Amino acid sequence: MKLLTILSIFFLFLAGASLKSQEALSLSTCFQLAEANHPTSRQAQLHGAILEARQSQLNRNYWPHLGMQGQATWQNEVTVVNIPLNIPGFEVPTPPREQFRVVAEVNQSIYDGGSTRLLKEAANAQQSASIQQSKSDLHRIRLQVHQLYFGILLQREQYQVLELVRSELNRRQQQLTELYQGGIVQRKDLDLLEVELLKHDQSITQNRIQEATLRENLGRLIGKEITADTPLQLPTESIGAEETRAEWALFDAQDAGLQAQADLVSSRRLPRLGVFAQGGLGQPGFNMFDPDPAPLFMAGARLQWNLGAFYLDSPDREVIRLNREVVRQQENAFRQGLDIQVTQASAQADAYRSFLDSDIEILAKRTRIKETATIQLEEGIITTPDYLKEVDAWYQANLNMNIHRIMAVQAAIETRLLAGKPQSK
Repeated sequence: MKLLTILSIFFLFLAGASLKSQEALSLSTCFQLAEANHPTSRQAQLHGAILEARQSQLNRNYWPHLGMQGQATWQNEVTVVNIPLNIPGFEVPTPPREQFRVVAEVNQSIYDGGSTRLLKEAANAQQSASIQQSKSDLHRIRLQVHQLYFGILLQREQYQVLELVRSELNRRQQQLTELYQGGIVQRKDLDLLEVELLKHDQSITQNRIQEATLRENLGRLIGKEITADTPLQLPTESIGAEETRAEWALFDAQDAGLQAQADLVSSRRLPRLGVFAQGGLGQPGFNMFDPDPAPLFMAGARLQWNLGAFYLDSPDREVIRLNREVVRQQENAFRQGLDIQVTQASAQADAYRSFLDSDIEILAKRTRIKETATIQLEEGIITTPDYLKEVDAWYQANLNMNIHRIMAVQAAIETRLLAGKPQSK
């Protein structure tokens, strides 16, 4: 017996330790797990690799560019010198009709009008926009996690109240059964109560299914299984605004990219300066009077200036200007929509908070009414439907108080999530 007692205490200790070791899952933890688990979070590394590859490609614009070209031709006529020269041992050579030239050329840019630098700035702006777009997508995931998390809390709160009501109905069923057996109440009164119990069990089953669906969806987002026994904490209203909304930086990055494109269009009006060197073999060589194959070498500087850009780039400038206006209008539309959402969520939070005091008073009165109805039912003063009506009103009052308490926190956190930190200027 002593051994059994010791073993029982030991297993009870292990069971208690197991329950304590199961930590509650907080909303902040769900945010972190969802961001780490979502594929969007891995895009930042890809965007960084893309930018690095693009920058490396643009840096090669400063490298010497090596090329090679060759040609072989036959022509029906060549230059012939028809001047009579009676010089002993000298004959004016005639170039061959078959000619070829193979030349390798090295070009080194000295000044490209700043186009390479501007292309780098455009690439940086594009990468920044992609990163901010990814952060904006993650913010939508946070809002989704927020809705699912509080959905579970609300379902669990409803379940607690449903269980409380079921306990009340079970007690009344036992009493009515005894009264029916004693011939005090009719069978239909007991049947009505049992029907209400069956309907109540259906509500509990539906509640359990809805919570399981919410838990499964939240588990997919955070990459972690959430069971019916996993405790969830009711968050405080202080969380939810850890960073500025990414959309503001996204609009800035899009505008910076368009500005870089505008500067790039302007750079087309600037001259390009470079040096080059050629070397190869040709027949004839640079000496047209020597028909034999000869080595070729040439070095020099090259200046290019596209003067047509001064009057041909107007459409490009107009397109960029219109695109910048589109970005500004998108920013204004986002600000307007966000203000509406934040105002609505804030108003909901204030409304739910204002309900709490009256909810407590309503529940206290409904509890007294229900207790009075219970006594009246036992004494046969009221019928079972009248009693069930008061129980349902008591259930609704109890449920409303707990739901309003949770939804006040939910709306307050949603307000902070939507607004984010104040936009930095």
